[in-house]
Amino acid sequence: AFANLFCVAYNALLDVPVRVGDVVAVSGLGVIGSFAAHLARLTAGRLVLVDPLAERRERAGWIAAAAAVHPDDAVEAVKELSDGRGADVYIEASGATAALQTALDSVGQEGTVTVISYYGKRPATLRLSPEFHLRRQRIVSSMVGMIGSGLQPRWDARRRMAVAMERLMGIDVERVLVTHQFPFDRAVEAYALIDTRPHESLAVLLKYGT
Repeated sequence: AFANLFCVAYNALLDVPVRVGDVVAVSGLGVIGSFAAHLARLTAGRLVLVDPLAERRERAGWIAAAAAVHPDDAVEAVKELSDGRGADVYIEASGATAALQTALDSVGQEGTVTVISYYGKRPATLRLSPEFHLRRQRIVSSMVGMIGSGLQPRWDARRRMAVAMERLMGIDVERVLVTHQFPFDRAVEAYALIDTRPHESLAVLLKYGT
């Protein structure tokens, strides 16, 4: 149930690796954002988690980040934990257009914003001055349908999936991510829960058969 979602998060780290000691922020603590944060934590020096829902920030305690904050407090938290330099890498996994602006405001000189969320047809209006221009920032799109440039001679979807499955074995997903399970014939109820009560739900599983 989680393999493809883990691949989405893992692909972002293949596109923009986190170096040992980097200051990293991740916005959006859904399943994919939580996986991305977990992977970033393996090498990041300081990790800041960002989500508007207090319940999701609390649930993300298993990732052991330096801070978990509301979006309104993200820029200041990153500034404090980076000694004023700004984030080296900011992973945007929320799909909220305002989060992309927060990412630009948080990233330091020649830092990178990695976008793994999908905005659909919603316009994302950004203020590019002064941070984006003066700090020479990069915005990188990470799309799981393609292995990033320069990796293809050694990496393909099969290898990526093998790593994802191996890493997932070390995560107790039922304890840290799964909030609800529904039989398939109650799928409408499950989707309504996700749509109307996001503060109560994270990973919601549909169970097939008896």
